[in-house]
Amino acid sequence: MPKIDLSAEKWERKMEHIAPIWKKNTTKAVEENRYAKGIETFTGKPANPVRVELWKEGVTAVSEEDFAKAVRGKGDKWKVKYLDAMTV
Repeated sequence: MPKIDLSAEKWERKMEHIAPIWKKNTTKAVEENRYAKGIETFTGKPANPVRVELWKEGVTAVSEEDFAKAVRGKGDKWKVKYLDAMTV
C-alpha cells in the first residue's frame, strides 16, 4: 500500500477525534476577534465588519458533531487534494 494511502487513513482517524479541539480553538478565536485581527494584519486595513460577523456566525453555528460528520469518510478527498497540490 502506498504511504499516501496510509496517510489518508491516518488523516481520517485524526480528524474524527479532533472535533472538540477544533470547537475549543474556534470558540476562542471568536472571543478574541482573531479573524478581524488577522485580516487587519494581512492587509493593513480594517476588516469588513459584515464579513467578520458572517464568519463568527458560521463557525459558532458548527457543533463538534457537525465538524466530525463533515470530515468523516473524506480521506480519499484529502488524498486527491494533496496529490494535486504536491505532485505533477
